[in-house]
Amino acid sequence: MAKSISKIRRRWNTPSVLAVAIFFCFAQLWAARAGAQVLALEIRPVSETPPIIEVLNDGKGYTRMAADSIDFPVNIAASCASRFQLGTYYLITNSSETDFVNKRARSTFSIDELGYMQYFRPQGSSSSLASQRLVFKVPMNELYPGDNPAPVQICNKLLERKIKSGLEKSTVLAKDFKLVQPLAISYMPSCTRGNTTFWSKSSTTQLVNYVCKASKVAIAEEEKRVARENETKSQAKRAAREADKKKATLKIEKERSQQAAAKKAERDQGEKTVAVVSTKPPAPEVKPEPKMEVKAAPKPVATLSITAEPQEYSGECPALIAFKGKITAMQKGLIKFHFQDGDQAEATRAVMFNKKDHTRNFQTQTLFEKSKKGSMKLIMETPQAAQTEIKYTVVCKN
Repeated sequence: MAKSISKIRRRWNTPSVLAVAIFFCFAQLWAARAGAQVLALEIRPVSETPPIIEVLNDGKGYTRMAADSIDFPVNIAASCASRFQLGTYYLITNSSETDFVNKRARSTFSIDELGYMQYFRPQGSSSSLASQRLVFKVPMNELYPGDNPAPVQICNKLLERKIKSGLEKSTVLAKDFKLVQPLAISYMPSCTRGNTTFWSKSSTTQLVNYVCKASKVAIAEEEKRVARENETKSQAKRAAREADKKKATLKIEKERSQQAAAKKAERDQGEKTVAVVSTKPPAPEVKPEPKMEVKAAPKPVATLSITAEPQEYSGECPALIAFKGKITAMQKGLIKFHFQDGDQAEATRAVMFNKKDHTRNFQTQTLFEKSKKGSMKLIMETPQAAQTEIKYTVVCKN
């Protein structure tokens, strides 16, 4: 046993083992120091209005996006530690979950690992950047790779839901529909000294407006469909009028025939009139049955409707879902209502409707950080109790 311990001590004291231990400790200290070189990072969108992606249709379905690229304007402020210069800063989309903090390299990134990457190189050799407005232009085929990109899929799903609800395809494709979708984006500034570079990753969720655009082909088809429908209605009305006219003519002819027969019978009888006394007893008096009073149901004072955009979401979270309610008042007056998600009710709102058949739109938004299936209700409190609801689904894949 003593000999074995002695052998282990001799091996540990050899120069090669000691060198490996020193190198390992130095590597740990260097890795801990790497992420501290980027001292500050701030990313702010230039405008609160999300960028717009238009999706076109060919009259049969949505097929492609209108633009070849999309702009992401942002204000970037960053600073590096002393003796480091502010290097290139990047925008990355479709990136993996790789952690770039405390990571150094002497070469550029691999686009195959990070997805699409675009960069700006600052002017001069400063170690900080107070604030700079940059516009990252991302190609659509990099943002949404594949033959069937996500915006086209989402617009076609919207088309399917509208058709299932009873609308004609040409009716849907002849209108514009706006959807709000979240998009994961990463911004990375770098700090350099010599051939050594450090990066700090800041991931954010960028909201993007999808606009499922109408097309001239669909509009023309919808106009033809409406014209055919109006012609069918007109033909039905004309046929009904002709049938009523024919019925009235037959009735008049029948009455004239009866009158002529009565006059002929009177002439044949001449002046003699025989009074015939009926020997039958008078018929008993039939009293009408009393009518039961039926109370009519109270007339509704307003109609309610609610939609969710999107109603079914699957992707990165957090996800923002917009719930849009519509109230049409049948009479003037004050209406109190509120939105309620499950058993969580929002504050009551009170709105004055100044005329009959007045429609107003209302909206509430919910940010979901995890998957959920639920229903959002639009509840009218006064002057009459009523409610409507819509079911929604959120599936988080991150």
